[in-house]
Amino acid sequence: MKCVMRSAKLRKVAGAFALLALLLQVGFGQSQSTPETRRTVAQAVSLLEQTFVSEARETPIARERRLAAAARSFADTLDALARQTTPGFCAQMKAAEGRDIETKLVAIACDRKERAEPYREVERVYVKGVHSTKSEFPRSPELKDVHLTENYRLPWEFYLLTPHPADASPLYDFRAAEAIGLIRDNASIVTLLFAFRITTLKGVNRKIVEDRQTQLLNALNNFANEQALRAMLECLTLSQQQPGGSAWDVRGHIYRLLTDQEGFSNGDVWRRVITAFPRDGIPLDQQKLLQGVLSARTHA
Repeated sequence: MKCVMRSAKLRKVAGAFALLALLLQVGFGQSQSTPETRRTVAQAVSLLEQTFVSEARETPIARERRLAAAARSFADTLDALARQTTPGFCAQMKAAEGRDIETKLVAIACDRKERAEPYREVERVYVKGVHSTKSEFPRSPELKDVHLTENYRLPWEFYLLTPHPADASPLYDFRAAEAIGLIRDNASIVTLLFAFRITTLKGVNRKIVEDRQTQLLNALNNFANEQALRAMLECLTLSQQQPGGSAWDVRGHIYRLLTDQEGFSNGDVWRRVITAFPRDGIPLDQQKLLQGVLSARTHA
């Protein structure tokens, strides 16, 4: 019993230190960034927010061209952002990359400038590459273990955020979300949450975002920790608040993930996370969702 209590105290102390470390990190909003840098970051965010917004009567070909142009603009904007930064500022932003999407974009811009090769490799193998040139339906290859490491995490986040490039392989965005989920660095959660948020904005074609939202929720599910659970619940709130409502059952999918009905084999981990999860301040519907998950697992 004493060992259990000591272990619990150690976990609380470790959690407190982790929280203190996060609070001491200076994100983009609190940094001494220049007006030029702030404008460039705002431009990058604005570009991404338009990714799933469909113009009136936009044809598939027109949408493809628009996204290809947006992909080039996003890369050019991050290149400009990298030129506006100093090594010290880059180090500051990379240390705090998990705080918000603005800090994350600066971190990615700096990383692309410092380490171009991992980005080129992800693009060559997964974004432009296919699993078989002889296949009738070529698609992005299955993930390789070598690309599921910290060395490739920010490149994967860059390509997850990038609007669909021209001539990109089918399923490359699925590979990006899957890779981020398998690498499981909590600093990536802000990227997954932002990527979900931009699928719920006004003007978004709700019929074309179900696959994207599913990818992102599945990636968060792989983390199986408190931070990911908070993000999943926020995704649920975003889906419920989007204009016109969600076009699919987001709540039901989250329930199936947490009750391990989608084959991720982490239901027992989620049960422990949910049991310890503080319920104060979350909507009653979400409290019922979590209790329903525990009840389902209890009677499984």
